[in-house]
Amino acid sequence: MPSKTFAQHLDQLLKPLESGTQFNIYDVQTESSLSELFQDKKSTLQHHLILVTGIKTKNIISDNNEQNYQLICGIETDEYMTVHDNGELEKTLYIGKVDTTGTPEFKGVVNRVLQAYIKSVSPCTVHVFARSQPQYLFHLSARNKNKQVLSDRNLIRWWYKVLTACLEQNRQQKEEDKKEEILSEKPGLFGSLWKWMASSNDSTSREQTKSSNTIQKQATAWLSIPSIDDEQSTWYEIGEKPDLSVWRYGFPYDPNAIATNVLPRFEDDAKARLLKTFEGHGDDNTNMSVKDFWAMLGITEECGHHLTGIFVVKLDGSNSKNKKDVGNISKEIKREEYTIFWNYFMNLNFENEKNNKKSTKKFVTKWNSMKLGEPLIVNTSGSARSVKSANLTTINTSAAPSSSILTSDPKQVNILSTSEIKHRSSSNINEILTRSTSKSKQVNVLSTSSIKRRAITSTNNNKTSLSSTLTSEPQQVNVLPTSSIKRRPVANSKAHNNITNTTITISSSSTSSSEGTITDAFAASQLQSSKRRQKSNLDDIDEISTVQAKKARIL
Repeated sequence: MPSKTFAQHLDQLLKPLESGTQFNIYDVQTESSLSELFQDKKSTLQHHLILVTGIKTKNIISDNNEQNYQLICGIETDEYMTVHDNGELEKTLYIGKVDTTGTPEFKGVVNRVLQAYIKSVSPCTVHVFARSQPQYLFHLSARNKNKQVLSDRNLIRWWYKVLTACLEQNRQQKEEDKKEEILSEKPGLFGSLWKWMASSNDSTSREQTKSSNTIQKQATAWLSIPSIDDEQSTWYEIGEKPDLSVWRYGFPYDPNAIATNVLPRFEDDAKARLLKTFEGHGDDNTNMSVKDFWAMLGITEECGHHLTGIFVVKLDGSNSKNKKDVGNISKEIKREEYTIFWNYFMNLNFENEKNNKKSTKKFVTKWNSMKLGEPLIVNTSGSARSVKSANLTTINTSAAPSSSILTSDPKQVNILSTSEIKHRSSSNINEILTRSTSKSKQVNVLSTSSIKRRAITSTNNNKTSLSSTLTSEPQQVNVLPTSSIKRRPVANSKAHNNITNTTITISSSSTSSSEGTITDAFAASQLQSSKRRQKSNLDDIDEISTVQAKKARIL
């Protein structure tokens, strides 16, 4: 049975979700066994598994309601207790797997369950190896169309937000415990006065605590991406601006220390697998420093080809005396029983919603047959607008761990698929092109030929209209060609007509004459003279027309 502390945290974080949902939290862990987490130090290990089912309360059937439940998410962790040389105990939490089934109506759940769990086991040091994979806990869930796997960058960003929220909650809890401890030491009238003063200065003390970097002294966090050495590039890759009073880039180990002596060896971790390759070979890699080990880790197959995040977060526990009375988080079973249940669960099918419901029913039946304990039940009672409450102000629930999308408001996430968004964009472009085409038709209402014909008509009606038109609208100077300008004065010149008629008459009379050679020669000379005069007159007319056109242009 989950402890009261874990139940309180779950109730605090899940209950504010929109009403109409019931969550069942199944929690089990193994008995303690010896482990070699650190070299030459005694440690114990407990495997921990948390599975969450959900159902809409309107769909509950009183006779057989198991068929309506669906598994939503799961978390698998390893809890270590290490005895140091000075006799102190240190709890180390390694979060190995976080996964969801991709149920669209239950989003924004796994990050809340994860925070509640971390908060219930603190003080501890949390280790996370963030690596994006299609599925971890739910078999064939990668085929579920509603399940979307986060990219490497988004996964690291999601873990950063979740762990930052845990740090903030840890700080607030320590402030509350410290305040309760002070009040408990001052009874009577003075204690009441002290309580009033403490409550009135609550907001001021909180701001002063933030500005004095108390988080740095009480809980420190590290992030490292082995394939990236530059701190600025790391924060740029995940798109976050960290609180430098809390976060460090790198690792919390001495860079010059021997890696095999200080690094922890988790069962399913890239660091542990690389350490095993060094041990037992008797080469120089056995004495490799932490700095060199981290550089080699960045070129391994697991960390070199993808962005992977290594998180280490130290959470100080509160001074509350109530936590000493807290029992185990969940029921403890033997390692063999845990393995039997694990193998059974890994063979279930979560390919779609139908298979999810069937597999959930099988899971509950197996859980009850092995007598692993009753689940913790949480019924949501919040409104649609209160989803963002419950100390989740520092988390963007639109991010999700690998293999999932965990937004707190599923109605606003995947309304349109990518293809539909593109289709709407294309239609918008077509509408814009259609509107621009219709507008362009109004620009060229009159063709170029129509504009020219208007100018010609006005010129034939009035000779002086050309000069006035050119003066008022210079852009229409070259509307009429030069040939048209030449023909106008020729057509209106009486002298030219007379000369032409005279020349034709003389030419006709001279050619029809039968006189002698002299007469013919004289007539020919007269004809040539008339032609020269005609050409001269035409040249004069052309020159006059050209001058007039130039003047019109100048005007």
